[in-house]
Amino acid sequence: MQLNLKNVNSFAFGMYLFFGVLLLQNIVVLPFLATGLAFPISLVYAIKYVVLAAVGCLLLVTNDFYRTLWADKPVMAVLVVVLLLAAVRGGGFGYIAEELRFYLTPVAFYLIGKAAAPFLDERQIGRFVVFVAVLYVAIGLFFVVIDRQFLMDYGLRSFVHQKLNEAARGDETYNGMPTNFFYFHTDGSVSNRAFGAFFDPLETAFFGGTLFFFLYETHRRKLVRYAGVLTLLVGLLLMLTLTRAIIVGVAFVLLFSLVRKRGIVALPIWLALAVGAVSVVAAVLNIQMLLMSLDPSTVGHLNAYRNVGITSALIGSPPDPGAPRGSESLYLTILVELGVGALAVYVVWFVSIYRSLLREYELPFMRAGLESMFVYLVASFTTEHWFAFTSGSLFWFLLGDSFGRIKKIPRATA
Repeated sequence: MQLNLKNVNSFAFGMYLFFGVLLLQNIVVLPFLATGLAFPISLVYAIKYVVLAAVGCLLLVTNDFYRTLWADKPVMAVLVVVLLLAAVRGGGFGYIAEELRFYLTPVAFYLIGKAAAPFLDERQIGRFVVFVAVLYVAIGLFFVVIDRQFLMDYGLRSFVHQKLNEAARGDETYNGMPTNFFYFHTDGSVSNRAFGAFFDPLETAFFGGTLFFFLYETHRRKLVRYAGVLTLLVGLLLMLTLTRAIIVGVAFVLLFSLVRKRGIVALPIWLALAVGAVSVVAAVLNIQMLLMSLDPSTVGHLNAYRNVGITSALIGSPPDPGAPRGSESLYLTILVELGVGALAVYVVWFVSIYRSLLREYELPFMRAGLESMFVYLVASFTTEHWFAFTSGSLFWFLLGDSFGRIKKIPRATA
């Protein structure tokens, strides 16, 4: 017998708890690493999975989850394709688990948001976004002003060592820190990048991209006091991460909104993606001419496109055991690991979401969802973080919640 939990606020509490733990887990773990206490720090990181599993189990005993799943054909297609490929190709339990975690993370958060729809009122979602932003800004700016060497001595060195080894990137360090903690200029100079609550500039930037647009809409609608100040602080932290894909994307959306009143909705997404794809192809074909003027990060992105094999692109193949996962681009990663068929299924899902956002553009927070998705669609030509558990969780959850509100209270907030 299924329970009716529509009027229970357990889902809202669960998501407050989940994102609170997500933002606080690293700062909680540091003291244990610094003191060397025999404490299994994996327990701290497991809390977020326990909370998420509890929310998922709660959804499984409601009718809303099954109605949402069966009604969303693109999501069903993604689930079936990914699960079938994982089962047929194998690759070992560890690989399959990590594969499912990566490729189904957006599906999981999207379904939780859409089926549970914990924030049915626009003021509720505004308060939730402000709660997340306060933690994000406070922790992120704290790590900007505190001395890095102190952090390294206070447990950060142990943390990054473990994280890099788990990702098979143990040799990617500079002055004892991960190379992505720094920006390497073409003239040889090096700048520090803000790494935020997640101890990763890219994760912090991708998470913050969604936060910026949802905060900005909260400010425009005057839903929560000081949302405008928080928006500026999130923007500052994004700038300090020096993550060009997100910074340029956010700046472009804001500038376009000054030119066209309806903002990015007036720009055909296919035009933006086509320009992005053509630019990447042109750069790859002329990479030898560009090598002297490009920084190492950009060269790495372009080389990933240049090295894609035809066989790999057609059918996909698991990476070698112990090798770093990812191909410098979300689209390339799907293509190389799962094949062109799986990439096509994901593209269909993206298109269906984007069209739905365009159709409901005037409803609360649909504009924020569309602006975030536009930035991620373009930025994903050079990184996979849109699908990462930490980086993309907020976007996919808030996107699902936005569509869930339409389903439960159609046009009520229009």
